[in-house]
Amino acid sequence: MRTLFSILIVSILLGAVACQDSGKPSRQNDQEIRDNDDLEKILKPLVAIYEGEVSNPLVGADPFPVQINVFMVREQTGVNDDGEIMFRPALQGRYRRLDFPPDLSNEKSLLIRYYPETGQIALGTTISASGGGVDSGFLSISGKWSNNQITGEIANHRSVLGTIHVTKVNP
Repeated sequence: MRTLFSILIVSILLGAVACQDSGKPSRQNDQEIRDNDDLEKILKPLVAIYEGEVSNPLVGADPFPVQINVFMVREQTGVNDDGEIMFRPALQGRYRRLDFPPDLSNEKSLLIRYYPETGQIALGTTISASGGGVDSGFLSISGKWSNNQITGEIANHRSVLGTIHVTKVNP
């Protein structure tokens, strides 16, 4: 009986040790960490406050000053095989006209997509989830990021506003 009890205890302890988490990340976690580190290295140089102006000489409109604050966030991308939430670095931003009063009604949240292979960058507000198209808060910028500058076309819910040219003002 004593031998049977000893075997039972040893089996339970061995089972507990075998099931114990080693504290090391899984191969899937290792890959996620490497991928996130690589992506963060690509995106980090874009993180900054940019200032400049929007101009449209074709319609004779006066240029107006703008600011874009680009920052990095972690977006949820799903769950891994172990059911753990997965995240990846992504860029988001805030756009505001500097010639308007500095309140939240003058700011627009931006989702940002950067294509490092070409330097192309797309910034835009979200479109209404109801499927009703763009609303009066819509803003879209498509252009290029190069030499700490973003240059491209800017449009709102009505039409193309003109050309935007902003330069990084802080690291």
